[in-house]
Amino acid sequence: MTNLQVAVIEWSADENGNDLIRQYRQLNYLADNLYNDYEPTKYDYPEYKFRLTNWLDNINDDELKKKLFKLAAKVFYINQEGISSLNRTAYLSIIKRWIFEESNLKCDDPNLQIKLEEHLKAVWYTSLSDSMRINSFYKVNSLSSSHEIKADWRSTKAMSNSNTGQTHRGDIENWRNYVQQRKVKYIVVLEDFVGTGKQSKPIIKSITETFPENRILFVPLLICQKGLSELKSLEETSLNLKIKPVIVLPSAAFISWHEKNEDINQPSEIEKLQTELIDKVTEGLSEKKRNKLKKFNLGSLVVMYTNTPNNTSPLIHVNTDKWKGLFPRKNRSDI
Repeated sequence: MTNLQVAVIEWSADENGNDLIRQYRQLNYLADNLYNDYEPTKYDYPEYKFRLTNWLDNINDDELKKKLFKLAAKVFYINQEGISSLNRTAYLSIIKRWIFEESNLKCDDPNLQIKLEEHLKAVWYTSLSDSMRINSFYKVNSLSSSHEIKADWRSTKAMSNSNTGQTHRGDIENWRNYVQQRKVKYIVVLEDFVGTGKQSKPIIKSITETFPENRILFVPLLICQKGLSELKSLEETSLNLKIKPVIVLPSAAFISWHEKNEDINQPSEIEKLQTELIDKVTEGLSEKKRNKLKKFNLGSLVVMYTNTPNNTSPLIHVNTDKWKGLFPRKNRSDI
């Protein structure tokens, strides 16, 4: 029997119930059947069961350790198959319907399917950032394309702005010429996860301004309500933009979610836990990183098999010499 098993049995005895034992069995099952495809820890980190033990051992206080264990069972994990399903839903339920609406096709048209296919050939599928794996989107939806360029707009914008802080006029003309030559009518921009929308908004705005003659659809696979509200304000002022997420994350996917026995007028138990541990979690990080994690994190509980979003609770993804992460996040850079 492991030390964690002993601790869980003791915690359960203290609470006069078997909820924690059920959680322990659940986590063991998920470790064997789901969490093993988490890419950032696939080769250079121990498997989930060992990471869970190391994560709990970040703290010595038994009561805090028990709360941290409860947090582990609340993680909203999306594996590779889940992402594929989101990609399929994005195409079949959102993009095709949007094309139908934008093209003014009629349901009773005997040639509806043929005409719809023609409009679909005029779509350019792109990604907002490199975290959205656009090739996987093509594959799971059995799509072929004449577009050898599958734009990642975040990187494109960063390259254009690298020296002057402004997008070069030549870059804009090159993109417009490409769209015109390929007879693109519709531009679809996909992203795997959107948090506050602060990073996404200026990029989407730039796309709408670069291609004023094209219809543009932004499809986040997952989005926080705060991010959706931020982007909807852009949609209201852009004549050529629609925003249609696959899933808007529910309240239960955040640390602010209250259990039935909690006072909704007070911070949730997980929020209290994060407040109590945040200094320890961010110890050793630069002041800029510490402030960012403390002040601007939405506290989601989402973990994707490709990475953990930076808006997920720092308790889950921060990994330093001082704090061992449960699902360590792979950052784009150390800057």
